[in-house]
Formats: sequence, C-alpha cells, structure tokens
Amino acid sequence: MNYFIKKVSFIDAENPEQPIRLLKQPEVLMSDRREPVTPLKSASSFPPMIRQQRQQQQEEDDEEDEMFPVSSSSAAGATYSPVGKAARILSTPSAMERARAYRRGSSRPEMPAASPPSANGLNRSPAAPPPPSSGHPSSLEPLGRSRRGGPVGGAGGAAVTAAAAPTSSAGAMSSSPHVDPDVKPGEFVLRSLIAEFTVHAELKLHSVLVESLEKPLSKSLQRGEDPHFDQLISSLSAVAEYCLPSLLRTLFDWYRRQIACEDGAHSYRPRSSTKSKGEEPSRERDPVMEKRELAIDFIFCLVLIEVLKQIPVHPVPDSLLQDVINLAFKHFKPKEGYNGPNTANLHIVADLYAEVIGVLAQSKFQAVRKKFMTELKELRQKEQSPLVVQSIISLIVGLKFFRVKMYPVEEFEDSFQFMGECAKYFLEVKDKDIKHALAGLFVEILIPVAATVKNEVNVPCLRTFVELLYQTTFELSSRRKHSLALFPLTTCLLCVSQKQFFLNNWHIFLNNCLSHLKGIRVDCLYGLCRG
Repeated sequence: MNYFIKKVSFIDAENPEQPIRLLKQPEVLMSDRREPVTPLKSASSFPPMIRQQRQQQQEEDDEEDEMFPVSSSSAAGATYSPVGKAARILSTPSAMERARAYRRGSSRPEMPAASPPSANGLNRSPAAPPPPSSGHPSSLEPLGRSRRGGPVGGAGGAAVTAAAAPTSSAGAMSSSPHVDPDVKPGEFVLRSLIAEFTVHAELKLHSVLVESLEKPLSKSLQRGEDPHFDQLISSLSAVAEYCLPSLLRTLFDWYRRQIACEDGAHSYRPRSSTKSKGEEPSRERDPVMEKRELAIDFIFCLVLIEVLKQIPVHPVPDSLLQDVINLAFKHFKPKEGYNGPNTANLHIVADLYAEVIGVLAQSKFQAVRKKFMTELKELRQKEQSPLVVQSIISLIVGLKFFRVKMYPVEEFEDSFQFMGECAKYFLEVKDKDIKHALAGLFVEILIPVAATVKNEVNVPCLRTFVELLYQTTFELSSRRKHSLALFPLTTCLLCVSQKQFFLNNWHIFLNNCLSHLKGIRVDCLYGLCRG
C-alpha cells in the first residue's frame, strides 16, 4: 500500500466487552517501501507526461461543455461530482453517452427527447419494448423475456429481448440479440447461443422463402454451407453436456411456436394425413409456406443430431426422449395422395429424422425398438392397401441409420435379437417391396458390422440370425425380380458368418454371382473377396 495507516481501532471478536485497543502503525513491507506521495501545489509542478494528460482531459471537458450546455433550469437538478473539474455539472445519462460516442469519432449527435436507439435498430433501454417485426413472425419472441421484463419461456429457456425481421435482401437482417447480463455465467452462455441460433434460423427460413421453389432444402440448408451456423450448432452440442434437458425443452419451444405460427397464419397443417372425402377440394395448400415448415424441421433436425450425442454424459427425462421419438416416427408416415412440389423435400426431412433416430438409438435403443415394433404391429393389423404398404416401407427406412454397438456384449446381443425379430417378419411377408426394404435395412446395418467383426461371429444371436436368413435369401437372389436387392444381403450374411459356415457356402454363391455377372453383382464379388 502507498498509504501509512496511523491507527487501527477494532473490537476483539473473542471478547467483545474488552475496551477498544489502538494499534501502532504497522511495519512497511519490502515491496511497499515507497516514499509517500506529497500533493503537488500547482499544475506546473506536474511531471511532463501527467501535465500533458491533464491538459488533454481539460480540452475534452471544455469541448463537452460547448456541445452540451446546461441551462439554468436544469442546473438546479444536476448531479455534482468531484471527478474531473471541481464541482462539474454533469448532464443526463443520455448526454454522457452522446459525449462518449463523440469521442470515439462518430458524427455529432442530435438531442432527442428519449434515449437513442442503438446502431442495429434496437432500443437498449429496458423500459422500451422491442420494435414489432415485419413479415413473418420473429423466432426470438417465443423464447420469453429477461428477468427484468418478465418470466422466461421454457425451462432453462433463453431470455432474449430482440426482434429479427426479414428485410428486402435475403442475406441481411437488422437484429442483434440482447441477453440479460445479470445471470449466472453458464446461463448467460446458453441464452446467448440460443439467441444466436434463433437469429440465424430466421435468416435461413427467410432465404428459403425468396429462393426458387424447385431448389431442394438439401442444397439451401446443407451442412458445410454456412460455417458460422455449423460452429454455432457445435457450440450448442458442447453446452448440452451440462444442460441437455433445458436445451431440449427450449428447442422444442422454438419448434412448436414456429409450427403454431404457420398453422395459425396460413391454416396449414401438412403433417395431418387423415382427411374427409370432401375436404381436399376446398382446401388449397401454399407450397411456399409448406417448404418453410419443412425448412423448420430441417434446421431442428440438424440441432437434434448434434445435441443428442450428449445423452450418455447427461441424463434426460424419459418423457422428453419420448417426445423426440414420437416426432421422428410421425414424419415417417407418408401423406395420402400427396404429389406436390415438395415431395422431394418431404423425403429429405424424413431422412434427417431417421438420422435423429440413429443417434438416439446409440444410447436409448430399447425405447426406439419398442416404438418401432409397436408401429409395425399396428400396420400389420390393418387391411393390406397401397397406403399401408408405403407406410411400412417408410417405417423400415426410418431405421437405416441404426448401428449395432459392438460392445458391451449385452447391447450387441440386444441389437441382434431385434434383428432376429425383423428377420422373422422378412420370412413371413409376401409383398415384394416390403421384402426388398427389409433387405436394404439389413445391408445398411450389417456392412459396418462386417468391417469390424472378429470373435463376435461366435455370439449365438448373430449365428442364429445368419442361419435363419441365409438359405432363403440365397434362393431368392437367383430370381430376377429379387436379385438386385438380395445379392448384397447374401454377401453380408456370408461376411458376418462363422468360418466353417463361410467355407461351406462361399463357392456356391460365387458360382451364382458369375452366372449373373451384371452391375451390382460385381460389388457383391468384391465384398465376398474382402469377407
């Protein structure tokens, strides 16, 4: 310290009744052995550097007085401060802000009656509400308000006071999220990321509206197209390790409010597949708004795929996971009689939800398995029709991103027990398209297993699965209508079989491939040689 303490008076904490004792001046430490600073009497006695700084400060103060003169009426209520010039009359807080802006080199400000808005069009004053957005509903409004402005929407939601309104150009938007700084650091980070996500999501949704209707969503919103947005999603995945349930609830709030805004504003519900006979002629669908809703699903899936990877390190309530599963399987159901311009986008979004199920199955396989078998059982009980067949195929394709976990062995066995149930259905079903869909699903699942399998071929459930399917698959692959779908499956079954089983059957299959040497059979030969 640079000051000498003359006396220190205190009361003894152990015995408060003791009289106050006075201590002598403490000894000065080695690091504090400095000469006491004596006040300078005149400005000329300052050192040159300090004198120059004081002269510069004096000039700036005089310049502020000229810019913002204080009238005699306002001087009576002004605030006095000893900082700077003695008894300097300070203006209102807004005037001080304008003075600081002038110092930074901005244009000379005017004297508005209210506090000026910030450069991005938002009023930072907590008393002023955010300006209403033009065009489509802002994606920031559903997230709630700050602590000073009211309750926050959603558990652990992001309190953001901002508006994101689309402008005439697709790449510009006058928005800047403002997060309440009076929160805990972790909560501040989460709220800031959610605010940035909603702003960028609104930008992307606006770009979808102005682009050509024929352009697929996979080109407009594909991963790798916007590095900043990809980095933002990766940041949300990193934060999800510490607050996954809160983050999921907030994302669901954003998604539901976006869909609700579309339904309320345009009377449009593309997810409903049940219609009355006379309803379709009287109801016209807007393809542009349908594409926007599919874009909402696209963005929502991109975030879910990343944040759900943190389930192994952060537990999530079963009810919340069930919401994700139900939403994904809902998109696997085809829309009866739909042949609009967004057919390709519907398949793209369904594939993304299939990827969500694939990520979720890595940690919550039993929940996914139960949902799949329940949906399949309900469809099998219905009367056979083209819509039922298409629904079963869409349900099967929804598991194409499912991957078998090679360890621990208990999960490996659970996966192939599920595969065995699907194999029994493969043998029972008569419809060619369903059989081919199941064969394609088996190939997608078995190829990664064949690439890494070693001693696992001796596990009884895998051995049973191979023996159950191989003979029927081999016979069907010789028929022209099944060869394209079942040759790859026969190859995969040989590659994951036991050594003796492979040696007893591979040469027979090789002769069959050589006799039908066309297109895909060359790939089967390559896979057989690798196996």
